[in-house]
Order: sequence, then C-alpha cells, then structure tokens
Amino acid sequence: ETDDGSRSREMEAPRAVLYFDRSVCMLGYLNGGVDENRPLEVLINNLSGVISRSGSEAVYAPFGRRIETPRADARNALLEPKFYLDCKNGKGQSCDSNLRSLFEQISDQSDELAVVVTDLWYEEEGNERAGAVALQDALTEVLVSGRSVSIYGIDAPFNGPIYDVPAGGNSVKTVRHQGTHPLYLFVVVTKGDVFEFDRQLSKTVGVF
Repeated sequence: ETDDGSRSREMEAPRAVLYFDRSVCMLGYLNGGVDENRPLEVLINNLSGVISRSGSEAVYAPFGRRIETPRADARNALLEPKFYLDCKNGKGQSCDSNLRSLFEQISDQSDELAVVVTDLWYEEEGNERAGAVALQDALTEVLVSGRSVSIYGIDAPFNGPIYDVPAGGNSVKTVRHQGTHPLYLFVVVTKGDVFEFDRQLSKTVGVF
C-alpha cells in the first residue's frame, strides 16, 4: 500500500531511457532557476530515483540532432552549462533538436519506458520550427502500438537566449528572455506503467 492508501506496483518495462534535450536553449532553464524553483535540475537529479522506485533501471540519453548512446553516468554532465555550450559549438554533433527522429526511435522500442525532457523547440531540416504538430505520425504509431503518452507541462523559470525564432519567410532571429518558459516532460509506456510513474513522480516533484 502507498501513503495515500492506493496499491503500488512495479513497472512492466525493465529499463527506462531518460532522453534529455541538450540544445543550447535548455541552458536558460539552468541559468533561470531561482531558490528552490529549479525544475530542470530537479528532473535531472530525481527522475532516475522515480524510475528505480517503480522497479525499472534508468539510463540517460542526451540528444540534439542525434541521440547519444544511453548511459547511467550522464546526470552530472547535464547539470553543467559547458555540456550545452559544447553542443552549440559543434563539438561532436549538431544540436538542433530533431524530435521527430527521437519519437520514431521510441516508437520502435516497445519494451522500454521512455521519458523525454525538452522545451519542444523543434527543428527539422528544411522546415520552420514546428513544435508538437510535426510529431503527429510518430506519436500516432506509439498509440497504435498500445502504449500511452503522458505529457506534463511545467511553467519553468528561464534566463537566456531562445534561438532561431521564426521572423517571417525564411528569416530567423535570436531573442533573450527572462521570466518563465514552458518545459515539457513526455512519458511513453504502457497505460499501467504511466499511472505508476505518475504516482512515483508526484512523491518527488509534486510541486510541478
């Protein structure tokens, strides 16, 4: 039994992959954190514990245009500004976030729990920034396969540049923003595991 009297259960998925967007825009969440209100840091530090309490093993897979090899020791890197700046400066990869490819990969990995942390500032080569609309086909495949998708939106403190803002036609611009900026958490897994993940998440980051 859980603290609220409901019955807990272990997740069916033996492994969870925590996909963290490492595009440079994400740096604004690290720089914008105020006192205890640091949602990105809370997620980086606590999601693996949420997963382990649910009976699965968690690994981290940062992503930009390509998805890095999942590993268990990426948490500390995700807390360092240099990790995002290195990505922006082209050290090893291009860092425009290709969320379509990410969700297509998730769709093919039906035996894993996938957690995606991103600002949804999505770019596909040849298109303007399109957000979740361009993810429809990949997310539809996930749902057709019998899995569920849970989406959390966090009004997170932010301080930094937002890159490649559409400004009409093919022109783009960069704007500096201080205030709040949406941060998104996608969870893809079977329906029962979605409920268990939510139960464990609420114990750790219920303030969201």
